[in-house]
Amino acid sequence: MNKKSLFICASLIILSGCAEPTNFRDIRPTHWNWWGANQTDVNAAIERIKTANTGTKYWDDGKEFKPGNWTYEFSLLGDAWLRKGNSLETSANMAEAASAYYAASVYYGLAKYPYVRPTKAEQQAFSNHLATYRRSFELEGYGYQELQIPYKNKTIVGYLHLPKTGITPFPVVTGTNGIDVFAAESGPLVRDLLNRGIAVVMFDIAGTGRNRAIPLTPDFEQFHVAFLNALKNDPRIDTNRAGAFGMSYGGNAVVKLAMTQQQRYRAIANICGPVHRIFTTPADQVASVEPMYIDGMIDRMHLADSNPKTLVRAGREFSLIRQGLIGNGQMTNVPILSVNARDDYVAPESDMELVTNASRGGEILFSGENDHCPQDRFTAMPQIASFFQKHLQPGRRQ
Repeated sequence: MNKKSLFICASLIILSGCAEPTNFRDIRPTHWNWWGANQTDVNAAIERIKTANTGTKYWDDGKEFKPGNWTYEFSLLGDAWLRKGNSLETSANMAEAASAYYAASVYYGLAKYPYVRPTKAEQQAFSNHLATYRRSFELEGYGYQELQIPYKNKTIVGYLHLPKTGITPFPVVTGTNGIDVFAAESGPLVRDLLNRGIAVVMFDIAGTGRNRAIPLTPDFEQFHVAFLNALKNDPRIDTNRAGAFGMSYGGNAVVKLAMTQQQRYRAIANICGPVHRIFTTPADQVASVEPMYIDGMIDRMHLADSNPKTLVRAGREFSLIRQGLIGNGQMTNVPILSVNARDDYVAPESDMELVTNASRGGEILFSGENDHCPQDRFTAMPQIASFFQKHLQPGRRQ
């Protein structure tokens, strides 16, 4: 099977007859390297997990917290960096302590991944992930504040990051990742935006992480609106200069914002977000999808059963064509930058073109091919930060 076929078999457009996967999780070295993981350490942990053979159906699906378990091995890495961070902070070496805490947050984040029906060990790893991430940004001198705001008789949680210096009020970008990557997992992009004088609110999409109590439904773009509304009277934030980005599944929501909230947003970045084609997948093909994605979508949407027809029925409603927002000449004045790999099997080029054609001033940036999401994030993400800097004009009072 060639490389492209392997990628297709790992997607929601799988053709029956593809080889049975041997791992439960999607292994993402290029993403994890950009996030901050050391590839040698990741490879060594994965090798220990495979060698221990503690899984049941797959080499990485064991639940008992012991050597060879995914969460155990990556938590060990997180623990080591946490101890180093504590030692460095005690000796007043704050810059290096911040770096150590950030490394700890990355490995704890890997330890809880993908956080589907989490065990106690995964819950602890997630808690450690958030705590070390926060400490890292605080020691670097950035402002950091947890936001809890009412939403549909519940509470949603987000994290406000503030630049170290600059002219207030700051423009703001609200951002999310997808169904298995959470709010504290885009550190390099967040830091880049902060250093350009842009405040950032990161949060988990509906059904995930801190916001998993609220099911993922097609109106999940309203989380962005809710956080923007909550900051309207904050003197540090200029909500009239607002942008939003979404990675992977989160991209679906921000494209919808550009079409329905034109007066609220000056710029939108759709980073490998599916908007239509994947939501037309028939049930007989969904049955062959990688297990992590099947379990993840069922969990995030709070579906009552795992019948592929139920999943297809629920997923279909996320199509922005079906919602009547794009594909029939609809236009937005909000500039949208779409960033992706070519031949993405989740958010194909046809989806990127739909989005670009619906935006006056729309752009597409491709990085890599035959993969989901841009491959060279070290190059692509700074271009996204530059896009927001151009349109939100930090450093100017308005």
